[in-house]
Amino acid sequence: MSEYHLEWLFAATLTGVSVTEAGRWTFQFRGGGVIHVECPWRLLRHDVLALSSQDHDQTYGLSSPVDAAFELARHLEGQSVTGVSVIGGTSDLVIRFGSDDQLQILPFSTGYESWESFSPSGFHIVARGGQDLTGFSR
Repeated sequence: MSEYHLEWLFAATLTGVSVTEAGRWTFQFRGGGVIHVECPWRLLRHDVLALSSQDHDQTYGLSSPVDAAFELARHLEGQSVTGVSVIGGTSDLVIRFGSDDQLQILPFSTGYESWESFSPSGFHIVARGGQDLTGFSR
């Protein structure tokens, strides 16, 4: 995992989730780390799809649209990160919370940056479409 410099996530808890109108998601973690996402993500609970970025602002016949940022934060509140993996060749980022929840960040573009990580120590990682990760210190 050190090759990806994502150790800072271990035992961290999610402290905030936000999304801009342009669809850029921000996941903030206790201790100052941040992950910015500009590709689809999904939450699996017990290996079942529970929520995704595609659900955001959908009504699905409900009285108000789904606020996926609020719902994701609510689902993961108080849970610590127990595992992190990056899938080679796709740069999928899988963050495990507790024993049953996974936040999967799924790059779909081969040409655009899909997600980026800023560790509390200042290390910046960029996931480029269809390629390996690029990292550098700020």
